[in-house]
Amino acid sequence: MPARFGGAGADRATERKIANPAQVAELVDNITDRYRAAVLLAAWCGLRRGEICALRTADVDLAANVVRVRKNRVELLESSAKFNKDPKTFAGNRDVTIPLHPHPHLIEHMTKWAGRERFFVSRDGSPLRGNTVYQAFVRARRKAGLDIAFHDLRYTG
Repeated sequence: MPARFGGAGADRATERKIANPAQVAELVDNITDRYRAAVLLAAWCGLRRGEICALRTADVDLAANVVRVRKNRVELLESSAKFNKDPKTFAGNRDVTIPLHPHPHLIEHMTKWAGRERFFVSRDGSPLRGNTVYQAFVRARRKAGLDIAFHDLRYTG
């Protein structure tokens, strides 16, 4: 049940959990190498899982320390439809400065796991599914002994 706050009987969701830097480091240490960059982009750049999965390699400019968010990966549960769409709002289309500390991991990801067109790809080169990132994150979270959702990382940075 959401916490209830005044004002026309509006219900607001309870506050999101925020990971501290040591917890983010624990997650990074415990997640499969090819998904480290996803955790770092969520935690330190505030990206959503769908935005991470939709990133093109050209969207991640490591020379300028900028990630350009232009699309959101949508995967419909009731069908096998998967597609990239524009962000919900104009503000969702944004450039985000990448802090320097995740930079080495992003370089590693770019050289080892990024596809020619997409920054995150599956082992077979197809677009990475959000559920794949989620399952890897759940395993890392369990190993680290943390109670935090992937989306909560967005509020950490």
